[in-house]
Amino acid sequence: MFSDNDGEISINIIDKIFEPDFMEKDFGFSLFIAKNIIEKKMNIKFSVRNAKEGAEFRIEV
Repeated sequence: MFSDNDGEISINIIDKIFEPDFMEKDFGFSLFIAKNIIEKKMNIKFSVRNAKEGAEFRIEV
């Protein structure tokens, strides 16, 4: 698990950040690629949620 202290991801976009056509200044295409590699090639779950410290990305084995 890793998190940041730059604040939360807007609730309006948090469900979209892993979509291939989602382009946002702070995220971009790299999250789509990362999620696909981690989940499909490594069979590991990759997710995001808002925590009190900021956005929290989880890699669960």
